[in-house]
Amino acid sequence: MNQPLSLALRAETASAHDDAEGSAFVEQDMACLCGGDVDGRLADGDIHIVPDLSGGQINARMVQRHYGIDPAGLRFYHFEEIPKPKPYKDSYRATLDSLVLDEATRRRVLDAAVDSFELNRRVFADLGAARASEHAAAGGPA
Repeated sequence: MNQPLSLALRAETASAHDDAEGSAFVEQDMACLCGGDVDGRLADGDIHIVPDLSGGQINARMVQRHYGIDPAGLRFYHFEEIPKPKPYKDSYRATLDSLVLDEATRRRVLDAAVDSFELNRRVFADLGAARASEHAAAGGPA
């Protein structure tokens, strides 16, 4: 793989999709990120933090509107300590792309990114299932 790691992460996760239901591995994912899983942290930064700086506020409003989540539950979309997201994102990606990783580590980072997207998909599937009757009553998809 000769492409930058940030591009490889996006390409790898865009093609991944698993139809398994439920979000049972949320705890496992959080344990990896909160523990010593450096590969997971690298993937999480490019998959969650950088995009959240770009569209997180829009996502937060949409999730709050559609799922009725208390705004306090969406504080993870607010980054008060990053006043200018664009320079931060550019620097983050440049740093990520400059890392010298062996192929096994690179593969683990990509796998962690795929797992992260699967986690997101499962969370939204669970939210949709929990609110299906409300969506149907409002004329939306059941």
